Amino acid sequence: MFWLYITLIVIVFNVKAQQLPLYANYAFSTYGHNPAFAGHNRRVEGILTHRNHLAGFPGAPTTQLFTASMPIQKYYMGTGIKVIHDRIGITRSTSFSCASNYTITFADGKLTAGLELGFQQYGIDWDKLELNNPDNALPNTNTNVIVPNGGFGLFYDKRTWYVGYSVLNLIRSKLNLNETSSQDEARLKRHNYIQAGMAIELKNSPVVIEPHTLIKYVVNAPPQVDIGGFASFKRIIGGGMAFRSGDAIYFTMKYQYQRMLSVGYNYGIRVNSLARYSGNSHEFMISYFYPLMPPPSKVDTNPIWFIRN
Repeated sequence: MFWLYITLIVIVFNVKAQQLPLYANYAFSTYGHNPAFAGHNRRVEGILTHRNHLAGFPGAPTTQLFTASMPIQKYYMGTGIKVIHDRIGITRSTSFSCASNYTITFADGKLTAGLELGFQQYGIDWDKLELNNPDNALPNTNTNVIVPNGGFGLFYDKRTWYVGYSVLNLIRSKLNLNETSSQDEARLKRHNYIQAGMAIELKNSPVVIEPHTLIKYVVNAPPQVDIGGFASFKRIIGGGMAFRSGDAIYFTMKYQYQRMLSVGYNYGIRVNSLARYSGNSHEFMISYFYPLMPPPSKVDTNPIWFIRN
């Protein structure tokens, strides 16, 4: 019954509060939480991330994120697709969305507005629940629900700094995971993100330092703040660390080969109350880039390649 209790807590938490998975490498994959960044750089790119959260904890969260995007430079637009698969205990979620955005020149920088639309599938695999004393009150068939979803984002960058805002789960769809409805029916909760960062090129040095932050807010949940920094040598190899409030300290390593392929690894050390009962987190990322030449008339207002590249 102990693990049943824990599992049910996880289910309620997942549905009622923080419904979207967390990533440590958010600065490398901005499109993952902001549709305005799809195709923002002059290249076709694909990014695959795998995260093992709370390693060693039974039913620990595992997440896979895949994004692919490209610019439509002639029309100052960007487009992309995003797929997320997330599993926590006997609960699972899979989402697919397409994004499109448009960029204008604003105050000597680039301002982009983006929109994404798609669907999410939520499910509970009751047949995978291991019980010492089976309870007939629990469902004996798996539960699935598919709902529409969307998101909106803004992204502004001006040479060596950037700032963005986005909201995901924009469509507050109902999650009818029970056979009966109630007034307290679960819905998708809107997730708000504010991101900022900058690139500091040291004088007469091949080292670039890039501080960054991400603030997340969900209704009925405490705000969460990520703050960290990354330093790279000739934009080829680098490392950094970050702190996430109420969660963990993260250490990152990244290697980039000829601006076409990069691999990254992130290790998180728990600093919250779960540290006594669970292992730490591991996150792997691989990215492929295919650079595109800008149109002759396009003015490059962003010569600095930020950490998110």
